[in-house]
Amino acid sequence: MNVVVVGVNHWAAPVEVRERLALSGDKVTEALPLLHNYVNNGVILSTCNRTEVYCVAERTDTLEETIGRFFSRLSGLP
Repeated sequence: MNVVVVGVNHWAAPVEVRERLALSGDKVTEALPLLHNYVNNGVILSTCNRTEVYCVAERTDTLEETIGRFFSRLSGLP
């Protein structure tokens, strides 16, 4: 099993992107079931400077792309 982190932070993404991906309160509650449509085992960490998904998976070759699709669906960003 591998632990993988995919996300955006203040070094890698402008504030406009981070704001679209930021999750708090009810948004996290809504996002978790959506995340589990993409991965079996995952959690979301969202602060003012970053939003990350931590996953446990056997295969990681397509995981970054899969989480990218989750972020896209969540935010409406391409």
